[in-house]
Amino acid sequence: MGGYAQFVWGAFGVWFVCMIFNIIAARRRFRFSVERATMATMRQQHRMSRKMKQNEARK
Repeated sequence: MGGYAQFVWGAFGVWFVCMIFNIIAARRRFRFSVERATMATMRQQHRMSRKMKQNEARK
């Protein structure tokens, strides 16, 4: 590689580390988003069931 091997392989190493970090970060964000959406859905269902019970109690 004409004496540039350390720079070429170093650049490949940095690229590889960045790609791995990017994959891990994307998976963590996705998992957090799914958990957040699940919690929001559960809260909404709880509110709806509470409202239905209140309406039934008024009748």
